[in-house]
Amino acid sequence: MTSPFVTILLATYNGARHLPEQLCSLAGQTRRPEKLVVRDDGSSDDSIGLVREWGTAVGIPVHVVPAGERLGPARSFLAALRAAGPADIYFFCDQDDVWLPEKVARAVDAVTATPADVPHLHATRLEIVDEHLQPLRAGYLPTELSFASAACESVLTGCTMAFNTALARLLSGDPPRFLIMHDWWAYLVATACGHVSYDARPSLLYRQHGANTLGASPQGLANLRARLASFLGSESVPRSLQLLELLRLHGNTLSAPAHRLAVMLTAGSRHPALRWRAALFAPIRRQSMSSTLSTRISLLTNRF
Repeated sequence: MTSPFVTILLATYNGARHLPEQLCSLAGQTRRPEKLVVRDDGSSDDSIGLVREWGTAVGIPVHVVPAGERLGPARSFLAALRAAGPADIYFFCDQDDVWLPEKVARAVDAVTATPADVPHLHATRLEIVDEHLQPLRAGYLPTELSFASAACESVLTGCTMAFNTALARLLSGDPPRFLIMHDWWAYLVATACGHVSYDARPSLLYRQHGANTLGASPQGLANLRARLASFLGSESVPRSLQLLELLRLHGNTLSAPAHRLAVMLTAGSRHPALRWRAALFAPIRRQSMSSTLSTRISLLTNRF
């Protein structure tokens, strides 16, 4: 049996400070990738030079996506996927983490356990560390992974994700006109059209530092304040727009329950009666009862 072809998708932006440790961890995998695809989003440092030199030194082919306009991390990762070419399993990779040695091997085993024609997303827990890789805490452990969750919240981190060709085809087609983040989009599409698996064992060290584009979710009172600011502020997350894009791009592929729920959640913005119906009866289920309640309030007040 032929070993699956593994491609790593790396998005860089002024990452030279931490890239060497991340690249070293990729080369140190017990199951090495066959290819690395990197898209740089306009770095002023030598991020791309470091990746090229690494590929030559360790013998892993590197494909550099031609530079273009600044896209931000979400669209940069999807652009890397569209340029990646054929593979059996793809991984999203951040520039400043450190992968544990068994990360690729464990994900390959998990993804290949599902039939190849079923879109499959695999994710893991992570270990949150400081800038010097000293442990801070274990990453969040989700309790609900389903479309009823994905329609409302993002609970899987992109750098832990691996996915098969069937899901890659869905993610690499026409890009969504609106998306919140690439990992939320992948989680949304996978739960609507295929299968999600999860490993509660951490697969990487998730570095927190002052230059993070994105970071781990705040904890305790800080988390509560962030949630209140998101709900009350003018920049609250427009989840309905992301769901409308899901219906536009993949409406014919969605499972029947996912299609019904997406339509129900997006219809409320057009009519108060439909808003009440969604707020009271939509079969959403988030990680906690309080989070589910806050989403129902968001639906009711047209902030979803």
